[in-house]
Amino acid sequence: MVIEVMEMEFRVLKYFLAVARTENISHAAEAMHVSQPALSRQLMDLEEELGVKLLVRGNRNTTLTEAGFLLKKRAEEIAQLVDKTVDELSHAQEGVSGSVRIGCGETAGNPRFAKRVSQHPLSVSKHGRYGRKRAAKERHLGFWRIDTA
Repeated sequence: MVIEVMEMEFRVLKYFLAVARTENISHAAEAMHVSQPALSRQLMDLEEELGVKLLVRGNRNTTLTEAGFLLKKRAEEIAQLVDKTVDELSHAQEGVSGSVRIGCGETAGNPRFAKRVSQHPLSVSKHGRYGRKRAAKERHLGFWRIDTA
C-alpha cells in the first residue's frame, strides 16, 4: 500500500472554513483579505489535491458536498487543536498549564457555580444526560463522588 503525503496548508483549510461558514466565496475572500479569484483557485487546488469535490458553486451561494461536510468537521477540529497548541505554548513559560474539567449533576447550585466559573478565562461546556456519558466514554470528562460528611 502506497500512501501519498499531502501538502495541504493550514491557510487553505482556513479559507475553506471561511467559505463553509459564509456559504459565499466572495464574502469569504473579503473576510480572509484575499482576492476572490485567488481564493477560488486555492479551493480548486484543494479539491484536486484531495481528489474530491468539496463545494457546489452556485450564482449566489456555495454549498458543501458530503466530502465538504466531512472536511469542514475535520478542519474545525484541526483549527481548535492549533489554537489550543498556540495557547499552551504561549503560556508554557508561566508554569503549570492545562485543562480542568468539572462534571456535576443538574442541581439548584449549578447556576451559582456557572456564574463563578464564567468570571474566569475558562471554557464551559454543558452536556445533557447522554452527552455526559459520551464525554466520559471519550475521556473528556471524569466522574468522582465527593463525600462532605
